[in-house]
Amino acid sequence: MDGNTPSERFLVEHRGRFVTLAADDIQHISADRDYAHLHTADQRYLSNHGIGALEQKLDPKHFIRVHRSHIVQLAAIREIEKYGKGYSVLLASGERVPVSRGYADRIRDLML
Repeated sequence: MDGNTPSERFLVEHRGRFVTLAADDIQHISADRDYAHLHTADQRYLSNHGIGALEQKLDPKHFIRVHRSHIVQLAAIREIEKYGKGYSVLLASGERVPVSRGYADRIRDLML
């Protein structure tokens, strides 16, 4: 696979084992120092890659960076909430993910 082809599966750690996780199952990714957590509808998995490296492997047609510490799958977004000058997204899992000012234009573009 070349560097421009999005990954369909990711190798992640879960309960002391390494398992493969389909990109379609990932609802959002959150940064954790040099690592990242990949969140599905009901589980959280640890990746030994940082959020920047994972972003490069994701299909930009299906995932959007909304914060320096968060990437969300577009299909998982249920609501975009505005509060004051900021936004957050509510995901199908019920989790809320903040949207930083630097990425707010991307969310506003989704609402057009």
